[in-house]
Amino acid sequence: MKTFIGPEISSGTPSFNSGHDDAKRLLKKARQPYRTTLSRAQDQFIALSSHQLRTPATCVKQYLGMVLDGYAGEVPDAVLEFIRIAYSNNEKQLDILSVLLKIATINSGQYHLAIQTSDICDVLQEVIKEFSPPLQQLHQHLAYTPPDSCNLPVDSAVITTAIGNLIDNASHYSPSGSTIRLKAEHSKSFVVVSVQDEGIGIRTTDIPKIFKKFTRLDNEFSDTVNGNGLGLYLAKQIVELHGGSIAVTSKLHCGSTFSVFLPLRK
Repeated sequence: MKTFIGPEISSGTPSFNSGHDDAKRLLKKARQPYRTTLSRAQDQFIALSSHQLRTPATCVKQYLGMVLDGYAGEVPDAVLEFIRIAYSNNEKQLDILSVLLKIATINSGQYHLAIQTSDICDVLQEVIKEFSPPLQQLHQHLAYTPPDSCNLPVDSAVITTAIGNLIDNASHYSPSGSTIRLKAEHSKSFVVVSVQDEGIGIRTTDIPKIFKKFTRLDNEFSDTVNGNGLGLYLAKQIVELHGGSIAVTSKLHCGSTFSVFLPLRK
């Protein structure tokens, strides 16, 4: 007696899994226009909110600054300390609003680069000038290998932001006493700027996540690092606006190297 197991399926008949995969692809395709519309609406909301919040936050900073500068007369030392803390946190708030506004503008396609021919040496010197003092306060050393002079078409203001964000990220996830190495090289087609740290490193499975918005990885520095998860995302957007790309190599507990590739021609 033959036991009935189920219908026999010939090799030419689509399997259940095949049909299921087709349905998933169709559903994903159907959802894409809605996701795009939602993403644009989110960016518009963030841009509007950031712009509206920036005005009162700037006003708060100005009045706090006037008190600190003595325009309100003598203020007790204990009160001055509270005002200094408020002023510092207000600056952080303004920085976050600026980042959100810039990201929303980039994502909406309304951000226009102010491209000029700049020497990569000058660009990196601006980054060093900004980041050396805070790194010194954290007892971290910024080692710089100067490149040969090389001109490239960039918006120097925002490209320094992108490279600075990479250094800031390296600092957050590196211990006190460590060295962050900044160097640049160039070929006939690209300038490659690299930021190498001696920090915690990144798990292989986490590397695809790090350039996404609001990403905060779970590691031993997570509880002590302040951040909004936007620095690497913004760096990637800025570099890609220049027609370039960012690559990362990392090994857990052995540090990371972020490399920025910038084309020498538009």
